Amino acid sequence: MRIAKIPLSSRKYPGLYTYVDADLADTIGSVKWHPHVQKHTTYATRKVEIDGKRTTRSLHREVMRIRGIQCPEQVDHADGCGLNNLSFNLSAVSAQENSRGKRKRGVSDFIGVCWEMGRGKWKAAIRDSRGVSRNLGRFSDEVQAAKAYDAKARELYGPKAKVNFPDWRIQIVDSKTDESKAIVSFHPQSKSAIANHSAFVANTFPLEWCCVC
Repeated sequence: MRIAKIPLSSRKYPGLYTYVDADLADTIGSVKWHPHVQKHTTYATRKVEIDGKRTTRSLHREVMRIRGIQCPEQVDHADGCGLNNLSFNLSAVSAQENSRGKRKRGVSDFIGVCWEMGRGKWKAAIRDSRGVSRNLGRFSDEVQAAKAYDAKARELYGPKAKVNFPDWRIQIVDSKTDESKAIVSFHPQSKSAIANHSAFVANTFPLEWCCVC
């Protein structure tokens, strides 16, 4: 699958790009998109006028609209990166499904993990489909708590589970020579990974390369 790199227009956040299927490049690249920076990720958006009113349109919804996919509620980015708008990374979900995997208040970067000051431990917990919170235990190691959350999330929600360490790999190949350039394993739920993801992809994915997942 070929991917296209679309530059985002911003003086405050220069050098950002979003990524879409190459067959959508002409349509999506014909207008300016701007970064909408949030705490854990960044989205591509633009201002449009509908019935005389100015409103914000997100690129991920535009991709779904072009693909003919109805999104009555929300759009989920499987890898957690709002600038990865490749079709395989997007899915229509309910608000409840999209709320799974939200980070708890605390000092942990991982979803489902928070620090318990009184016990001096990392607590892992998850909500089941009924909204009931399940305590998964307390851990001395933050990563072990995150992995405990991941295991339970996969048990409860299967392929729709939002986890801290997804098995998400991309093989980068040169479309002219078919030579493999790199295999990237990315953990998007880490704050540092999200912060660096745009720059990393911009330096790794030339427009002519294709992405095989």
